[in-house]
Amino acid sequence: MLSLLKKSAGDKAASGQTAIPWRPDFRDLGSLPDIKTVRTSFFVNTVAIGVASALLLFVVQREWSVSGTKNSLADVEARIAATEPESNRAKAAFAKFQIEEKKFNEVQAFVEDTFRLPDFVLRLGQIMPAGVSIRRVDYRGPGKDILVTGSVEGLDSSASDIASGFVKSLQSDEVLSKEISSVSLANLARNVEEGALNMELLFALKPLPSAAAKGKAKK
Repeated sequence: MLSLLKKSAGDKAASGQTAIPWRPDFRDLGSLPDIKTVRTSFFVNTVAIGVASALLLFVVQREWSVSGTKNSLADVEARIAATEPESNRAKAAFAKFQIEEKKFNEVQAFVEDTFRLPDFVLRLGQIMPAGVSIRRVDYRGPGKDILVTGSVEGLDSSASDIASGFVKSLQSDEVLSKEISSVSLANLARNVEEGALNMELLFALKPLPSAAAKGKAKK
């Protein structure tokens, strides 16, 4: 009986059919554990740990740099606070020195100045023509211009000619030319109420000789 139910190998090859497994495969491959020698999760965890370590190292270095900068600033601020009183005293002493230096320079310039205001006013009176009067002389110090205010009697052209002639005589005067470099008529205006011409004369003083020039002159 058994021999009749079995098929020979030659019969199977002749039929061309593949042998069917004796039972179906019901395995869920996605839910099976990873049994490889080196699991995939190992590489994923290694990369994640490396990235986290790099970020942590960057944060630590940055905080260390910030902490060092803060310490440096604190040291600088401490030194500034320690030297501030001395710096303030030095500033006050320098300001006082500048004030005293200015006074000294003014006195020195006044002493070295050869210009004498009384002699200047006296010379103006000596060469001043008739009809001309001097009202005010503004002398602002050594090396600065002198402004002389005066008037000329009359409102016609002859009064203007007198003013112009006075300026020319001042420009060519040998006594004044020793200290005065130039004389100009700064203003000439009619004063109807007084019947005169108001005039302003500007005298430019010659500059004071420098220290180098004085040394050469002494030699």
